[in-house]
Amino acid sequence: MSFQAPLSLVQRELLELSKATESKIVVPAPNGRTYLPFQLAGIEYGVHPAVKNVLLGDEPGLGKTVQGIGICNHLKARKILVLTPAKLRGVWETHLQDWLAHDADVEVVNYTSLADPEKVKAIMRKGPFDVALGDEIHYLKNPQAKRTKYTLAKNGLISSINKFVAMSGTPIQNRPIELYPIAKTLAPASLGNLDKFGFGIKYCAGWKTPWGAWDFTGASNLKELGLRFRSTFMVRRTKDKVLKDLPEKFVNLVHVESKDGALALSKLEALDVETVIKGGGKSLSEDDHVSSVRERVGFSKVDFAAGYIKEQLDAGHQKIVVFAHHKRVISGLEQAFSAMGIDFETVRGGNTTAQVNASVEKFQRPGGPKIFLGSLMATKEGLTLTAASYVIFVEFSWAPMDNEQAMDRTHRIGQKNNVMVDFLVVKGTLDERIAKFCIEKSKAIKEFGE
Repeated sequence: MSFQAPLSLVQRELLELSKATESKIVVPAPNGRTYLPFQLAGIEYGVHPAVKNVLLGDEPGLGKTVQGIGICNHLKARKILVLTPAKLRGVWETHLQDWLAHDADVEVVNYTSLADPEKVKAIMRKGPFDVALGDEIHYLKNPQAKRTKYTLAKNGLISSINKFVAMSGTPIQNRPIELYPIAKTLAPASLGNLDKFGFGIKYCAGWKTPWGAWDFTGASNLKELGLRFRSTFMVRRTKDKVLKDLPEKFVNLVHVESKDGALALSKLEALDVETVIKGGGKSLSEDDHVSSVRERVGFSKVDFAAGYIKEQLDAGHQKIVVFAHHKRVISGLEQAFSAMGIDFETVRGGNTTAQVNASVEKFQRPGGPKIFLGSLMATKEGLTLTAASYVIFVEFSWAPMDNEQAMDRTHRIGQKNNVMVDFLVVKGTLDERIAKFCIEKSKAIKEFGE
């Protein structure tokens, strides 16, 4: 199939349906539950006869979980497999209880289990599965990772699944190349005659380095890539299109005067911002020297951040979601909040699902804690924090879509107020330049969904 040629009738139908905000399809639902019109359209795409597997790529906060279960309801799936990050297991168990409209055998599996071949074989023996729901599918983006191999290989877990419903609010986390193994397995027709090299050249701004290796970490022709995927296996709606009444989101930079932070960052000034972002900051984040500098910068913001947050509460903000990354920064903020008598809930890496759910429930409750302090990487996915309409990043990710996912914990269904987001940055340094570039990069990535 060539995408230089005109789209077929079926492809044009799927393209329109991939953007639809309403549908006349009838989908079973438990008593008291009602799908939103655009969710019905997403379900209709997912059960279309021309779509074997589907990628639900709606922006965070639009209820992809409900749509996935709705597909199971429409197909009356009797054996269902759910693949999920461990911290979201409880979220899935709750949604299945609330939305599954018929009796079914449901197996909920953490992605970590997929790295063990014996555990994968044990899961396969429980199949074949009518439907598999793969939440946060970017967990399978690395073709070299064991969990990706054991899941997507021809004789792997995918071979025991009749229909795979993949989900990701940020299908392109940082680089389009990360989508290749998922598209190749779930919908090879979406790639036409492109192999990985051809895909990298066309959609990843591929170029040959002076050392002779090919670099596929960039992005190019994203609108065309979106067209390929929409007309074969992807639903993608943005909040501004489907939730006309959803309030706007405003992003600001707040300058922090920090001599210690600026001094620490001076050691990294040689880093090229675009290179940092293009690589998602991953390799640099794992560098001990870079990690040490970033922790020092984060900690240098603690006193300012605590005072700034207190000022915002005094100014009338009822609740605030605060993100940080390093343990020392989170501990410093906790100490500051305690000293100021501010009620807060903290969720950090290593918390159990029960602990996370309890903290979220307390924060969401009227009269509950004023601050939700979240470890960025532990809380950027799957949580609903709509009790707040104000988000403050004391530390932020160098991967733009990590920040998008985090701020969308508040900017989702149920939010009634405009959402304001502040990035605290050390003025005039690499910290500020990366924050600005992250914001612009996330806007560019959204072209894929248009």
